[in-house]
Amino acid sequence: MPFQCPTCFALFRLQKGNTGRRGYCPQCRVLLTVPVFGEEYPPVQKQKKIASEAKTIAVARVEDPEEVKSWKDSPVQRKRRYIGESDEGLNWEGKREEGKSYSWMVVWSCALMVAVLSAVGIFLVKNAPSKKGTSTPTVIGGAASAAALEKSLQLPQNTSYLNEEGIDVIKKTVEGYEKFDVVKIENAVKGFVTSGSIQERLSFVRDPERVKPLMEKYYGNEEFEPEGFEELNRGEIRYRGDFFTSFVRIGDFSSGPIAVERFEDGDNFSYRVDWESWVGYCEMSAEDLIRVKPTEPKLLRIILRQGSYYNYEYSDDRVWAAYRLDFRNSDRALLAYARRNSQEGEILAELFRDSEELLYTLKIRYPENARSGDQVEIVELLGQGWIEDIPKIEKKDE
Repeated sequence: MPFQCPTCFALFRLQKGNTGRRGYCPQCRVLLTVPVFGEEYPPVQKQKKIASEAKTIAVARVEDPEEVKSWKDSPVQRKRRYIGESDEGLNWEGKREEGKSYSWMVVWSCALMVAVLSAVGIFLVKNAPSKKGTSTPTVIGGAASAAALEKSLQLPQNTSYLNEEGIDVIKKTVEGYEKFDVVKIENAVKGFVTSGSIQERLSFVRDPERVKPLMEKYYGNEEFEPEGFEELNRGEIRYRGDFFTSFVRIGDFSSGPIAVERFEDGDNFSYRVDWESWVGYCEMSAEDLIRVKPTEPKLLRIILRQGSYYNYEYSDDRVWAAYRLDFRNSDRALLAYARRNSQEGEILAELFRDSEELLYTLKIRYPENARSGDQVEIVELLGQGWIEDIPKIEKKDE
């Protein structure tokens, strides 16, 4: 039978045999008498008198361990049971409406389904192939080898691909990839991004003697905050010669391109990270360039995009082609210009026929008495990507 406490109005259930008996409300602890069904509750004043004369109190019954476990496994079966005066107490039950257990089953089923679908969605997004494909910018520049490798996966096992010189490009590409030990590369990358001092990091970088003064200039002191390591992306691998590149996810869960060079040491091979391409090292930061406006050429590693702004010394769009230079670790950007009839202008025009952005190493300078701090001229292209020893583009004979 349903029962409502006249004091706190809490709803419970009681077996019909408990009518006329006394006990404490499990919610507000008021001593009360359960009325016979259809009769009125005793006046509150009478209940208070009963409570003042009571010699015993209601106590919680010690539950059986198996019953406690069943409560945890099935919340809808939980009941609040109290014993009233001595062994004549009341057995309370938490109020439940018909069909409530079915509602909870629906809720739990929906929650489980959402969790499963979310997990599947995250997995598919994480492992989905890049929409940019081989056009994704890489620190070594170019993607011919990656394209050849991808093409090989779509061919029958014994199919070969011969170039104009009769060389099996697919076979050569696959063999080139197999010479890299990805486990050793991952260990080298992990050691590099978890090191927190210049001296420690130098043990993981290529060309450490040349790079050390650059690192000291960049970091400013021996100690710095390591990036941390989460994962090397094995689905975005590219390589050229002895260089291996991919993307590494660091401690803040952002990703950045990283290049590793393979070194032969007798029968063993070691791997060193290219620090300059990792930080996008430039001879001057974007902020210093804008402040100083150097007229001498400065080497930059930048993300190059096409632009549309023309002004001051570069206001004639028939003479100049506009570009935007973004930096690896800075929110500042520069507006850059190349003469359309120059070798630099012709090369960039050709490159941007098929690309929206490029990672490029180049040199810029400011015009004499520059009126704008963020407008520069591109004076030399060193090559796609950010690796130091990329062959320079040969100048045409004057």
